[in-house]
Amino acid sequence: MLVISQNLVLAPPPAPFSANNPVVGWQNIVTVARLAASSADPAFPVANLANPSTYMGWRATSNAAQTVTITIPTADPVDYLAVAGHNFGSAGIAVGVEGRASLLNPFTALVPGAIQADDSPYLGRFVPQSLAEVRLTLAAGSVPPQAAVLYVGKLLVLQRRIYVGHRVLRFNRRANVVVGESEEGQFLGRIVLGEMSESALDMSNIAPAFYRSEMEPWLKSAVRNPFFFAWRPFDYPNEVGYCWSAGDAQMSNQRVNGFVQASLNLRGIVK
Repeated sequence: MLVISQNLVLAPPPAPFSANNPVVGWQNIVTVARLAASSADPAFPVANLANPSTYMGWRATSNAAQTVTITIPTADPVDYLAVAGHNFGSAGIAVGVEGRASLLNPFTALVPGAIQADDSPYLGRFVPQSLAEVRLTLAAGSVPPQAAVLYVGKLLVLQRRIYVGHRVLRFNRRANVVVGESEEGQFLGRIVLGEMSESALDMSNIAPAFYRSEMEPWLKSAVRNPFFFAWRPFDYPNEVGYCWSAGDAQMSNQRVNGFVQASLNLRGIVK
């Protein structure tokens, strides 16, 4: 789920961008040394949040209110915090984001606390700004909060919106299934060996300078590193995915004015 700050609502993006331009959370400043949590189960330390694997994770020691704080080492602006592999929705935990410009300042709200509709990836988006610390705030819930992956950084806002033909990651499931049948063709049952969600991102009419300066670093990183992706943030805030590339990104010249097109196959986690 994508939740945005009120300040971002009051300050619409400049043309040609809009609230529905796709956003990619690939830049991430979270490291083990920059993480601290109000509590952590020894078997599930907060350091696991710095690992992009969703197999491991952090777990609090109680269902009381919790915080996870990230120290930011540079003055470069940040504008998002994202979490995957959590239980915030099913546990009824209100999630918010706070920040402060220096260690001498109190924390102030960047993204208001809200209970998530489900356990799909969370992306809190706020006005780009330089901060000394950002923290994830978690209200008390029915069980201790847990999460697998935490990103903080600067979003990439794609230049063109996505329209007809896009296969939304959340609704494109693929299962690897073995079907049992008798010699007479009777149905004996199915065994699901694995399930995933997949999509393809087709982008066109991209200014050549934008592709080279903004998109190429992301697509180069995507060869090895996962990223958060929201295809139409304003209209469908619940359709955020934690994704990885399922093949090589391909770019080709599209028009005589130098505009280019690119495509990327995706797989990811949507819940």
